[in-house]
Amino acid sequence: MQPGDILYFTPFYFTDSKAQQPKNKYFLVLGNFNQQVIVSSLPTSQDYIPGHLEKDHGCIKSTPEDYFSCFFFKATIPITICGWGFPIDTFLYGEQIKTFDISDSRFQPTLLKPDPYTKIGTCTPETYANLLGCLVNGANVTNKYKRLFSSILKSIELLLR
Repeated sequence: MQPGDILYFTPFYFTDSKAQQPKNKYFLVLGNFNQQVIVSSLPTSQDYIPGHLEKDHGCIKSTPEDYFSCFFFKATIPITICGWGFPIDTFLYGEQIKTFDISDSRFQPTLLKPDPYTKIGTCTPETYANLLGCLVNGANVTNKYKRLFSSILKSIELLLR
């Protein structure tokens, strides 16, 4: 699992207190710490964008009063190196970024499920940089994630020079 990878779990098992049922989910790897912990988001098809904000593919521009951070993936627009795009409109919200330990059982093969997920592809450098830039400037993204994303962005900029 590398930063920018899009994975598909069939199903993904939630561990939060909401006791959600397992369901098929995309998983976007945003960064990692020493290959032990990954920072990720489970993009959603749920549209929580305030009605007064314009919804164009990419970072949703909001005002400070909105306290809102979202990257919008318009259906079928290619976002990976292999040309794949989400099949339906998909949203990645800044407040839903989570940290997962790679040793978590959800990521480990078992006898019943030797491949716990499928790698869909890797985001294009442009998509990945735009996504991280959006989150770095996100109103409700925690500072620890902003610092990580800023350092990744600096590395990307050096590579693209």
